[in-house]
Amino acid sequence: MDGVGDPGVGVLAVLALVYFVPFFVAVMRYHKYKTAIFVLNLFAGWTFLGWVGALVWAFIGEPVYWSKKQMERGVSGRMASQVIVDEVGVDEQGQARKGSDVGKTALLAMMLLLPLAGCTATLTATGGQVRVTNNPEVVRGKEYIGTVHQGAMAGGMAGVVNSSERAYTKLRNKAAEMGGDTVYVVSESGNNVSGVTVTAEVYRSK
Repeated sequence: MDGVGDPGVGVLAVLALVYFVPFFVAVMRYHKYKTAIFVLNLFAGWTFLGWVGALVWAFIGEPVYWSKKQMERGVSGRMASQVIVDEVGVDEQGQARKGSDVGKTALLAMMLLLPLAGCTATLTATGGQVRVTNNPEVVRGKEYIGTVHQGAMAGGMAGVVNSSERAYTKLRNKAAEMGGDTVYVVSESGNNVSGVTVTAEVYRSK
């Protein structure tokens, strides 16, 4: 039987990236409470309010900067402060300066939007002609082509993209590519938070 593997490790990696965006933002902004934000993100990020709360917290508050004298003394946080020096430089008074936030803002925007880049699915003209059913009588007498396992990752913690809808869109497109006109849904697992995987048999009229 023909088959298409589900997203697997790739999907998990992208989901992990999206899940820890609040912590990444806190680190990039040199947030004073980045450790606390990480803990909140880790243990409460699976909830909508926990993830959004961690993200908002990561964006508010002034970043922490170290003076040149502090860095020379090797106080706690020296490695982090050295990163700041590399990133924004040190002014004539030996105080780390903020510099332009344009580059950081652009990078943060990319981090937030990149995971969503692959979260959309468009139904093709031929895919739109494929019928989806869970009634075995509909495919009786049709020619079996193969089985497809089609997955769709969650569309971010905000849940703004319907994983199930995208999974079926991809399923219909794939069935059309295989030359089918009907898909019989065998099973559907997951949800719009964790992602959805649909297993279906593809048929075509004789």
